[in-house]
Amino acid sequence: MSKFQEFLISNYPAERLKEYGYTYEVDTEDAQIRHLFARALIALEQYPVRQSEEERNRQEKYHIKKALDQLTRLEASIQNIESIGGHIFLDDIMKLYDRRAKITTNNPLSLMRDEREFLETSASLFRTSLQKKLERAKLPRGRPGNVGLEKCIDYLWHVWEGSLGRPFTLDYHQGAAMTPAFDFVKDFLMPVSDFTDAEIMTAMRTVIAKTSTHRKPEQN
Repeated sequence: MSKFQEFLISNYPAERLKEYGYTYEVDTEDAQIRHLFARALIALEQYPVRQSEEERNRQEKYHIKKALDQLTRLEASIQNIESIGGHIFLDDIMKLYDRRAKITTNNPLSLMRDEREFLETSASLFRTSLQKKLERAKLPRGRPGNVGLEKCIDYLWHVWEGSLGRPFTLDYHQGAAMTPAFDFVKDFLMPVSDFTDAEIMTAMRTVIAKTSTHRKPEQN
């Protein structure tokens, strides 16, 4: 027995799968179909990690923006502090990181920096660094797709249209999807997830868009 067969047996109720096959006239004992069902379930487990990474990316973007706002206020405060006007020595800055650090130079005055200029320059460099991080944290516009659900439905496409030759389509009636393909997907997911109809329809649209223009997707 393959690892995929074992996964299906361990993670999907046997009686429910048998009933599901009877309802949709699918041979749930067929090895290839069981393989595809198992891959569909595995996709749901594998890809939530990507969703979490996406959420962490959103959080990072939020905190970077917050830091930039706080930096703007800091820069304004520096401008208003009249007592800032002395000098800073680069040796002293180095010692904050390593007490043994020492810059060797024949001109000690070259290590001296105007205090206000140094603070303003440091803030500017910090801003540039944050802005670059913000650019890398940009997310695509619109609601992010559920990668795991899309991958799962992609494997169900293999069963419904790829193996059985039935049209994998959506039709809408007062906001509800009214096709056997939608019912096939929804009923498969029911014992193992709590996706809404809207989430399922969104993921199905993505899969349909991919499959309608080219390919039979890979089944490995």
